[in-house]
Amino acid sequence: MHITALNHDFVQVVVVWKDQRARYLTQPLASHVVRSLPSKAEGLLVPIPVRHTSLDKRGWNPLLDLSNEISHNSRLNTDGALLQWKRQPHEQRGLTNNQRDMNMNDAFRVTRSEQRWVWLLDDVMTSGATLRSAAKALRAADIRLKGCIVLAAPRMRSRMHS
Repeated sequence: MHITALNHDFVQVVVVWKDQRARYLTQPLASHVVRSLPSKAEGLLVPIPVRHTSLDKRGWNPLLDLSNEISHNSRLNTDGALLQWKRQPHEQRGLTNNQRDMNMNDAFRVTRSEQRWVWLLDDVMTSGATLRSAAKALRAADIRLKGCIVLAAPRMRSRMHS
């Protein structure tokens, strides 16, 4: 599986983008993503769903906006409805990697079968638990996962391949 992480130090930019509703950063972030993709990347771009509490707090879905902008500037199509929460996990901050894995276990469901290659999109990858759980749900639905795209990965782990 291909993992594209824009920058290990991008966390602060992502926090400003999401928490301060800096929507003007969406286009530049999308441009960085598009430039970092393999040259012939195609298929379906699926953002990790926004948590209900985050949507209530922020009033917008940054990853869906980013996914749409990436789709507009690449050969990837976007689908913000393919992957949904099966159950709302607890906040991940402060959890150990094992606790994160348990928290995210069986958290996603897939809404339909999809025959194209799928790329997952997330903002920050700390332990990889969210992406592993989403990938597991996609594989269970016989969906082909091409790779994962994250904006920031402060502690890139090789565990993503498990």
